[in-house]
Amino acid sequence: MQIYLILFFVSLSSAYTHLWTLDTAGRHEIEIQLDAYYSAVDYIASLSNSSIPRISSEEESSYFGYLFTRFFQPRFVLLEASLNPLPIVGVALKKYTPEFYNDVQINPSLNLIKAVTIGFPEPGALSLFFGNVVNLTQKQKVVGKAYSGFLMSYGNKHIVNNSLFADHWVELEMKVKGAAISDRVKSSWSFRIGSKQHFNQDISDIVYLALKYEKEDRDESPWSILSNSSFEYRMDLDQNKIPQISEHKDKIAVRYIAILGKKFPIMGGDYVISLDMGSIRQVGSGYSGQLANSVKSEWIWVVRPNLSF
Repeated sequence: MQIYLILFFVSLSSAYTHLWTLDTAGRHEIEIQLDAYYSAVDYIASLSNSSIPRISSEEESSYFGYLFTRFFQPRFVLLEASLNPLPIVGVALKKYTPEFYNDVQINPSLNLIKAVTIGFPEPGALSLFFGNVVNLTQKQKVVGKAYSGFLMSYGNKHIVNNSLFADHWVELEMKVKGAAISDRVKSSWSFRIGSKQHFNQDISDIVYLALKYEKEDRDESPWSILSNSSFEYRMDLDQNKIPQISEHKDKIAVRYIAILGKKFPIMGGDYVISLDMGSIRQVGSGYSGQLANSVKSEWIWVVRPNLSF
């Protein structure tokens, strides 16, 4: 029962961010992000004498235009160390409490621990980003950031079905993303195209497309389609099978992720209850050798509850 409660309350944790400007010119910053699924520490430095631009978070056309028109003119570098806490918890529970893990297997496609913790194929990463950065403001206060550019990441572990495998991997990515958090409105978005090379020969190299959108507005109706909703989609394709796509059309996909979410402001917007639900289609053909027997083709349910204060 204690482990049930720990897992439940960790899954309800709210995101936290904090920013430190290291110089009066605004050319160097450190940002910390704490979240149950993705936590990171970033160091941002300008490659010129210019400070990080500030644009109102409400002027979407302005900062999107700024980021896209300067996509191939990187002016900033970012170093990041990240962890995925709940996916790590899922791995630990399966490894160290196998009886408990099996007890919450509701049916062949629904394990409660897996449903809450799955969705991230690695426990963490070290990343280097070249591109452009914009500080998003509201009433002259920085409430978030937006990025566009090129990202290179490295890690040495791979997660499949809450099991951890040795794997040195390198990921190259083109992305546009951002997030803004104010007292009443929170929004985030991400558009990514990339490739991932695995040095574990039993794991297929992939190319992928990933889209994510989320918006929380405590003053809007919970039934608003855009204002209190979230959407996430990702498709991973086997890189080595793409040149022979007509021959491997039924086995070219390694993984699909599709998750929809709704947010319900309550008590005048002082609290927001969120529930994201969806599924992951895991295709066993993305693994070979020793992993082929431990990774099967299956649909996996995803459930992510959250409570924001």
